[in-house]
Amino acid sequence: MDNLFMVLLLVSFICLLLGCYRFVRKVIKKDGSYPNNKRLLICSLSDGVIAFIGVGITAPEEIETSSVEKTAETTSISTQSSSEIQGSKEKQEEEEEKQKKLAEEKKEKEEEEKQKKLAEEKKEKEEEEKQKELAEEKKEKEEREKQEKLAKEEQRKAEEEREQAEAQQREDEQLQQSQQQDDVGEMVYVTPTGEKYHSHPHGNGDFSQTTLENAQAMGLEPCKVCH
Repeated sequence: MDNLFMVLLLVSFICLLLGCYRFVRKVIKKDGSYPNNKRLLICSLSDGVIAFIGVGITAPEEIETSSVEKTAETTSISTQSSSEIQGSKEKQEEEEEKQKKLAEEKKEKEEEEKQKKLAEEKKEKEEEEKQKELAEEKKEKEEREKQEKLAKEEQRKAEEEREQAEAQQREDEQLQQSQQQDDVGEMVYVTPTGEKYHSHPHGNGDFSQTTLENAQAMGLEPCKVCH
């Protein structure tokens, strides 16, 4: 509206200048005489006056209209600004609430992951303790079985040594008896009046022992009952 007012003012000024120019061209002649051209003068001045009056009438209306429009625009801008401020404030509050919610969710997630990690570590520790106990039990069992095996082996060796010693003793005794028999010779039984020698006493008579070699040297014959 301010631009329209300026245009009207410029048009009125141009009309006034044009009227004055026409007045100078038509009224004032070269010889300096002033002809009686009242109609032209009145028309030119009327045009300028009408233009100024039009501008004067239009200007307050334009100013008033512009003022009203400016007030309305200011009110609209103020309302819009208030709405924008309110909207910006609400948006900021929503953003803050959103960030707060995200922070809480992040904190809850971190706490959940922390508890999960602690539970896993506890489970791993319990599993390690269990495996350690099983390993110790296995080691103790193996050691116990090893000691039992060694004890059985020692017992078996001792039994074998004892049996070997007994067998050796029997062999030694038999060898000793054989050597004694070889040294002494075979023994037989004879009687003072008998003509035969016996392997053992039987029948009536006074039996005495002597070697087989000695009995044969005496000319005695073996007893048919004993031999």
